[in-house]
Amino acid sequence: EYVSGLVHLRHLTDVPLASVSKRIQVDSKLKCRVLRITPEKRQLSLTAKKSLVKDDFQFTAFEQARRDMLVTGFVSNVQSYGAIVTFYDQMFGLLPAKEMELDEAPALGMAVKVRITNVNRKRQRLALSLDLASGKSPEELGATPSAGSGARPRHGAFPGQIVSELEAVRCTQDGVLVRFKGPPAKKSEDEEAGAEQKDVFMRGFIPKGHLSDEAEVAEKRHKKLAKQLGGIKDFDKASDDSEVTGVKVEDEGVVLSRRFNPAGIEKDAEVDKDEKEDEKDEKKKHIPLIALLSLKPSMHSAAQDGSFVTEFEGLEESRFYAGYIKDVRDFGALVSVGAWRLSGLANKGQLTDHFVEKPEDEVTVGQSVRVLIAKLDTERKRFKADLRPEGSAKNEPAVLRKEVGAPVKMTVQSIRGLDIICSAKGGIRGHVHVTQLVDIDSLEAGKGLEPLEKIETKSMIDARIMQVPKSSESTEGAKNKIMHLELTSRPSLMKDGLPASDYEAAAVRWKTIKKGAQVAAAVAEVRKGILWMEVAPGLRGRVVPLDASTDLTVLNSLPEHYQVGQVYKAHVLHSSSAKKQLDLSLLGADSTSVLCKGAKVLARLEKVEGVTGKGVAAFFQLPGRARGFVHITELFDFWAQHPRKRLQPKTFYEVSVLTPADPDAGDNARVELSIRASAVFGRKEAAEEKRPMKADELQVGQKVSGYVVNANDKGVFVALSRTLTGRIRLKALSERVIQRDAVAKLHPPGELIKDATVTEIDAESGRVELSLRKGGDGDRLTIEQISVGDIVTGRVKKVEKYGLFVRLDGSSVDGLVHISEVSDNASVSLDSYKVGDRIQRAKVLKMEGTKVWFGIKPSLFDGEMEDEEDEDDEDEDVEMEAVEEKPKSKTQNTPEKTKKSAAQKSAKAEETEEPAASGKKRKDAPVPLEKLGADSDDEAPWQRAAAVAGLTGKQASADGEASFVFADFKASVESSDEDEGQDDEDDEDDKAGKSKLSKRQKKVAKATAADDVRKREAEIAEGRLANDPRNVEDFERLLLTEGDTSIVWIRYMAFHLKMSDLEKARQVAERAVKHVGFSEAQERFNAWVAYMNLECTFGTEETADALFKRAAAHNDARQVHMQLARIHERNKKPELATKVYDTVCKKFAQSKSVWLAFLTFLYQQGDLEGARKTLPKCLAALPRIKHPEVVSRAALLEYNHGAAERGRSIFEGLLDSYPKRTDLWSVYMDAHIKAHTPPKVTEPDLKEVRSLMERCCTLSLKAVKMRFFFKRWLDFEKHWGDEENQEQVRAKARAFVESQAS
Repeated sequence: EYVSGLVHLRHLTDVPLASVSKRIQVDSKLKCRVLRITPEKRQLSLTAKKSLVKDDFQFTAFEQARRDMLVTGFVSNVQSYGAIVTFYDQMFGLLPAKEMELDEAPALGMAVKVRITNVNRKRQRLALSLDLASGKSPEELGATPSAGSGARPRHGAFPGQIVSELEAVRCTQDGVLVRFKGPPAKKSEDEEAGAEQKDVFMRGFIPKGHLSDEAEVAEKRHKKLAKQLGGIKDFDKASDDSEVTGVKVEDEGVVLSRRFNPAGIEKDAEVDKDEKEDEKDEKKKHIPLIALLSLKPSMHSAAQDGSFVTEFEGLEESRFYAGYIKDVRDFGALVSVGAWRLSGLANKGQLTDHFVEKPEDEVTVGQSVRVLIAKLDTERKRFKADLRPEGSAKNEPAVLRKEVGAPVKMTVQSIRGLDIICSAKGGIRGHVHVTQLVDIDSLEAGKGLEPLEKIETKSMIDARIMQVPKSSESTEGAKNKIMHLELTSRPSLMKDGLPASDYEAAAVRWKTIKKGAQVAAAVAEVRKGILWMEVAPGLRGRVVPLDASTDLTVLNSLPEHYQVGQVYKAHVLHSSSAKKQLDLSLLGADSTSVLCKGAKVLARLEKVEGVTGKGVAAFFQLPGRARGFVHITELFDFWAQHPRKRLQPKTFYEVSVLTPADPDAGDNARVELSIRASAVFGRKEAAEEKRPMKADELQVGQKVSGYVVNANDKGVFVALSRTLTGRIRLKALSERVIQRDAVAKLHPPGELIKDATVTEIDAESGRVELSLRKGGDGDRLTIEQISVGDIVTGRVKKVEKYGLFVRLDGSSVDGLVHISEVSDNASVSLDSYKVGDRIQRAKVLKMEGTKVWFGIKPSLFDGEMEDEEDEDDEDEDVEMEAVEEKPKSKTQNTPEKTKKSAAQKSAKAEETEEPAASGKKRKDAPVPLEKLGADSDDEAPWQRAAAVAGLTGKQASADGEASFVFADFKASVESSDEDEGQDDEDDEDDKAGKSKLSKRQKKVAKATAADDVRKREAEIAEGRLANDPRNVEDFERLLLTEGDTSIVWIRYMAFHLKMSDLEKARQVAERAVKHVGFSEAQERFNAWVAYMNLECTFGTEETADALFKRAAAHNDARQVHMQLARIHERNKKPELATKVYDTVCKKFAQSKSVWLAFLTFLYQQGDLEGARKTLPKCLAALPRIKHPEVVSRAALLEYNHGAAERGRSIFEGLLDSYPKRTDLWSVYMDAHIKAHTPPKVTEPDLKEVRSLMERCCTLSLKAVKMRFFFKRWLDFEKHWGDEENQEQVRAKARAFVESQAS
């Protein structure tokens, strides 16, 4: 009978084939190895991969696994977390995903040689790696022979095995006897396949010292078990404890030896030297199979991570192990680091740092110790151990083991940037990055540590190897080779027995950085408002200000709050290894979760956008790489003109989240924000400031405001809020006709539309129609109100070849002016009219249904010319009355006007129904200049503005209140007895033969005049509030609309100072400097200067100094220093001003304006000696290109405040260096003339001036420049000389020209 098995297609070769090779035919021989046997299914799996067939070691059992052991397998599965590498008998391990990213990573089905990096015996898990540099063969590590050799033990416990379900059955003087479930015995060949296997229980012994790592705990545990088991009993080999009820032991145990004799433990009974004998030899010797166990947690951890040593070959020199004291002798102690039989000697000198006389006074049997393998004796298979805390004496060189996780002790050589450079003997170098000095968990969000402060040069540092360069093995035997190691000193990684994967995970690389991960980051520099941080050597990330802090003060002064070398806990927001971009946040992992609805956060204005379309006015940057936008209606509570101009890019604002970002949108998600004071600070909204969010919140006839977001031939679309947009049709935009192509220019995006009337609402569709027309639908002229013969006004709506279409004012009625009714002669044609032109008069000629024909020929209005002239004369009389200074008590009677025909009266009455068409054209009376008074420099600007607006000087000075005078109102309403006066005027007009106004006309004219008066009163009242606030309420209302200008805040401060309330003035100043609505930085700076002036004048030196430091932190420090010096100068404090100037000159030595201001101050104070000593310092600090202007200014100051001769000397020296600078010559001549002519001197020294002029005119310069000098000389002679001197100058000029021509 043949045994058949399956060789899968993937197992024919090391690299999987797409199909079976032709060389493999039926009956051909194939050398294979057995991969797996499944008896219940009678299946046999084979492999023909050469790397597996030729390998001498077959990895078939988990007990064979050793750390760093090299084994061969094949890739059986590939997942996102890594690849599964399978060995024999269903043994497998995990190759992490980071290993699969390498170029040499194997594909599915390929044979691969790997290194075991971690052994988890509890969970039966293996971690693998493709890095074979530090790997060793199974023979070197003493691995158990494979099953193929037939030498694998068939049953029993093995050293390093973890056993569970322990039960204590007997307690002796030296320890505890336990029983535990062992592996099932192997079936014999004649056993049936279906027979049940019985559990096999094994006996074990736990020495008293191995009940715990702590001696006191072990003693208490021994007493407790003795009490539970009926006391302490002697050990009896022949006794059978299988029927004894045991006490369950909670902890898992680790096998130290397969066979042990508890009776001889006090005599240090050794295990049988040959533990590999089979069961037959054990039965012959009649020795009970009792295993030696340990419950020490240190041994349990070592067995789990693979550091439990069972063979001498597994020991490594200069490595630390977890061990225990096996015996104590006079010359030292016997120490074991794993299996019981594997022991070494620690002499008395290696037990502790101090002198040891008796070893038993220092250590006890069973004590847990940390063992350093100092020396290995491979011939005798012994080792020397070192139990001292440091592992070696302080004066001995560091013992290094070229392995990840190995401890090192090195000397700090220097600190370069954020790296600690250290070294050890033997050409070993290393570096510790500052982020490797602290644990990430020890860092608090937003709080940094400065670990480099504790590091001193030439001090010793303990570290662990985090990465060994691959070239270290090839240079191991070479001389004068330097090995550079990457080290870590994190407290959590300084423990023994940690797997290499922990150290590899601590090494930050581009491929290991993932979004959302926590990393330790150190401040490298603050540049251009961005915090640059290092997470590893050469690996930098950026932290934008909003991700650094939530404090506005910190954001405005990052260099003052973040120092180089500080380590923070950072969270990865974005990582791109291809672009080498890394974005970090110091606010915590949930920095973006705060962007919920209603949240108040800081944001940075990135860009001011046009509002076309959706009405977005600005884009903001938010914490966590989030982006947001603000609708134009969410910028301010009040309806501001040009609100976008009030925004300042690159400035921080406090915003309120209206709508969070859509998580499904990814990086394109945007947060909807608001910067309105009512949304951010909770300020109460006024009624006119509320934004309607839905159409059903409006009512027909309601007045609303908004901003234009779009304008086209369909109308003007106005955003009433961020969710509601209304439309103004073209016919509702104005009383006059507007061309379709002109709508966009007349109403650009962002324009404020105030007091638009809601005309139509559709709540279901959310459609809102608006109107800007002044008259309502009830007041508009309709076709029914028009009759033939009426005279109306309008505007040209359309021009055709056969005539004009005219839209009547105040109506939607259109009519045709035929070409024959345009003019009486050919001088006026259709080409004379354009769309939108005003039609002053049009007469209704014909009406048919809704069609109307007009005529505009002058001959049609001959009868009305006389009336219009009379009305014009009447208007002129009204204007003259308004100009007159003395008011009349009553209107005087005028000649009676002649009456017109009834038809004319009817037409006139019809015209009055349309005020815009028939009302008189009102003319505002001009205000005489005499009444306004002369313009004086002493008069405040707002006072002059009030005068221009209509405020009379007499009324303003009478009671201090702003009164208003309207010329047209005064002319028409001069007496309380209006009706009587008007009747008299009507009688007088009738007598004069002029037409009399009807009662209807009077009523319409009166209503129109009253409406105009109300409008002008409101306008001037607003001007009075803006120009002359009188109390706190006025100022507060003014701040709501004009709060972005510093002059309002400064006047508010001055108001409180005038009331002697210094504290309230300070409060206003504090509000001003914290106000975020300033449109320009200069406005905010003005507020700071006013605040500084207040403190320097009325406060103490301490308060003034504190305020100065705040101002310098929030503004340009140079400007703040200069303003402080000028304030002290104005306050007559020259000592303080000098001190400030000294400081600013040292701090800003490259600034020309600073030095010039200091020199001017010294000369003006009369400190000539100090000024002359300052000039050389100034020239030494400034670049040479700035010297001419500074020296010329110093010379001018000498002319004006010092000695003229010294000023002349300075100019002469300067012009020696720059002889062709006509600007310097001009300044020199001006200063020289001024110094030698009145009023500087009593008598002019013309000779001195002429000598300079003559010298200038002898220079060898171009003709253009010489013309300048001759002209200056001639002008001087015209002013101070005579005709003879002037002629001499002209003669010299002609001589120069002739010389140039020749």
